[in-house]
Amino acid sequence: MRQTRSRALRTRAVTVEAKSVRRASILAAASKLFAARDFDAISVADIATKAGLAKGTVYLYFGTKEALFLMLVAEQLENWLNDSIAGLKRVGADPARVAAAVASTLSRRPNLIRLLGLLHAVLERNAEVASLRDFKRRLLAITTRAGAVFAEVHGLPADVGIRVTLWMHAIIVGLSQMTATSPTLSALLVEDDSLTMFRLDFRTELQGALTTLLAGAIAPSAKRGRGRPATPKGV
Repeated sequence: MRQTRSRALRTRAVTVEAKSVRRASILAAASKLFAARDFDAISVADIATKAGLAKGTVYLYFGTKEALFLMLVAEQLENWLNDSIAGLKRVGADPARVAAAVASTLSRRPNLIRLLGLLHAVLERNAEVASLRDFKRRLLAITTRAGAVFAEVHGLPADVGIRVTLWMHAIIVGLSQMTATSPTLSALLVEDDSLTMFRLDFRTELQGALTTLLAGAIAPSAKRGRGRPATPKGV
């Protein structure tokens, strides 16, 4: 049975649907490996083996390992947004509640947090132009959708919603890197009480930072709203 499945996976995918299924199987294999290893410890050959494919087959879909992981970032970001939109709208406009919802949903996706920590310093820096263009265009669509959600929830102009989303992205990336401490640093922070300020919990810090960001973004819009002249009746 296993040999039959392996032979089926190794046959060339011809239809659009078959290619989509194969691409998804490669991304799923990479995600499972990334959950257990560092990025540098994963090879394309490892991903191919995990997916039950030949190494060359993976290269038919992704020109480099970085291109594959860029697509994984996009997939996981899109999945997070799709799963979170309803909840973000349901919590209302209170900055603390929105920040708590974002921090809660993201903290349950450790792979995505780690991927975002690698995105700009490793993946984008080492990817080829075609993969970068495809990724950035998809990221633009995700950012625009997320910005529209935050604009709707908080009554912000569309451009401000997008800008807030970009700032949120920067905060998430920064905190993902700051909280991903090495075993040596983790032990040091536990042993040395003078360094307690560096004992950071991702979810806690993200919630606090996003609350401040959202409150600051909402305040100018609220002030503008209060300052608008009333529309005369009958106009």
